[in-house]
Amino acid sequence: VPALVALSGAILKIEKLTRTIVLGVGLAIGGVALVVMERGLNLSADYILGDIVLLGCAVSWTIYTLGVRTLSGSMSPLAITTWTMVTGVPGLLLLALPDLLSTNWGAVTVEGWAGLLYAALLALVLGYILWNTSVRAVGSNRTAIYGCAIPLIATLLAWPLVGEQPTWVQAVGGVLIVSGVLLTRR
Repeated sequence: VPALVALSGAILKIEKLTRTIVLGVGLAIGGVALVVMERGLNLSADYILGDIVLLGCAVSWTIYTLGVRTLSGSMSPLAITTWTMVTGVPGLLLLALPDLLSTNWGAVTVEGWAGLLYAALLALVLGYILWNTSVRAVGSNRTAIYGCAIPLIATLLAWPLVGEQPTWVQAVGGVLIVSGVLLTRR
């Protein structure tokens, strides 16, 4: 996503592509590759659909992020988040309709409803507001680069939670990710 945001933003003249941004994005993406591929890379046909879906997600998130950047002068982050939710929910409900109709709602526990509430309010609404505020404050490139930290954070959390020991290659990847993020902040 950071590379797509930086390149697309430059082509569309939404963001400037500086050497510092290119170097920072390159370092961070290299770090992500080390962290993720240390556990193994699978290029078999069994995974191609998932890879295509993930590429579609990256393109969609790039379009969204650059769209937020272009709207940030005329709309508040809360307004952009509201419109995102209002326009996105109907499509998601349509896609989920078969599962919604076949769900035994009476069997959903209090914990299940609490999880849904948490996901809706914190993960979605608060996450979008923070993202949109960041795009407005520091730009698309400097916001998108933080996405590179996700595999690093997942690796660090997997260590105490499920006992997965990080490797030295992942440590080098982590250093590259942090270096890339810090470099793009300049």
